[in-house]
Amino acid sequence: MQQARVSAFLVTAGLEPDLQRLELEKASVKYTSQGILIDGTLRTSAPNIYASGDIVGPYQLASAAHYQGILAATKALLRIRRKAR
Repeated sequence: MQQARVSAFLVTAGLEPDLQRLELEKASVKYTSQGILIDGTLRTSAPNIYASGDIVGPYQLASAAHYQGILAATKALLRIRRKAR
């Protein structure tokens, strides 16, 4: 088994979304301190607004945000019937 030696590593914890500046209530988008609320298709409480990535969770990973972003854009533009897994 190979071992890697590092001089430092970065750990981030307790990340909280900064939603106040977005003024989401003006667009009727519901959110909590944890992020924007979405349904299984990544649609927010405003029927024509979709959200994806770290701001909706459940995982703060680039691969999850990428998957959600593609699905949200596809849902918004092509109106396909597909839910996030």
